[in-house]
Amino acid sequence: TEARVSDQELAQADWILPPPQSVVYGPVMQLFAQYGHSKPNAFVESTSFLLLRTLLFGNELVAALPLSVVQRDLDRGDLVTLPVAFPHEALAVGITKAIDRTLATGALQFISCLRDAARSLATIGREHHEASAKRPMPACVTQGRSARGQRAKARRRRS
Repeated sequence: TEARVSDQELAQADWILPPPQSVVYGPVMQLFAQYGHSKPNAFVESTSFLLLRTLLFGNELVAALPLSVVQRDLDRGDLVTLPVAFPHEALAVGITKAIDRTLATGALQFISCLRDAARSLATIGREHHEASAKRPMPACVTQGRSARGQRAKARRRRS
């Protein structure tokens, strides 16, 4: 489901933004720059999907997230996609780890498996690049009608 929204409404919305050091931060800021807006209101800065999802369901917020991460919530109507085209191609996926810690052997093996799988998917992805380039990545989402309706029902029951 897609909700209608203007670039001015997006600029005035409260956002869950990625931190400035995040690889996603630049493309999100480019979205606003392309419409002549400055940085949007940051309700919070985080890359934690669990935190973002909780905040999206409990508040009137907007976030830029990969479609693969929010597809189930979109299908259920808990979140809606906003019609926003990000001015870039899909972003690379990375691994975040602490600088001051040595990873266990199992973690290193897991990372090796992830890299092997990524190389394999990259080959497949090149074949489907044109199809995926037509979809905005990441998705710009906000809470859906069913999530709003559930909260309104809960408020009515409490009163």
